[in-house]
Amino acid sequence: YFLDTIISFISQKKTTLDPLLGKGLADSLADRLDNERVFPRYLIGLLVFLGLLGTFWGLSQTITSIAHLIQNMPSDEAGSANFFSLLKESLHSPLAGMGTAFSPSRFGLGGSLLVGFLELQVGHAYGRFLNEADLYLTTCSYSKDKDVAIASAPLGYLQALLTRNVECIDHL
Repeated sequence: YFLDTIISFISQKKTTLDPLLGKGLADSLADRLDNERVFPRYLIGLLVFLGLLGTFWGLSQTITSIAHLIQNMPSDEAGSANFFSLLKESLHSPLAGMGTAFSPSRFGLGGSLLVGFLELQVGHAYGRFLNEADLYLTTCSYSKDKDVAIASAPLGYLQALLTRNVECIDHL
């Protein structure tokens, strides 16, 4: 609804905005877009948490099965002959626990990296969109007072202009 209102307002051919209104629209648009980016950040944290939770669950299974293996070790010489075959069969459970420990870790880490990368790309797209919207709203703005026009210019544009001036002076 908000974007439709802005688009219909600025899509008129001869629209001129007050510089402060244009700046307010750009700030409001940035706030609304930032509020939409909360879910990926939550999902990244949730994936990391689930990975850690699975790791601790698997490690607890491993420790429990190793304790069970140690308790069932033969202590007499007759059982020592079959010790290695018993050990081989009994190590299946601790290794399954280790698999349970590492699988959620990989899933959580991989998932959080993937969602983080996608969120980073969306963040860059949001930034480009906001810069373009801010530039468009600035060009639609008018001011007869030069101080107000300079104060309403996009900060990134002013920073780039100053950087370019410094580079030119250094080059001279």
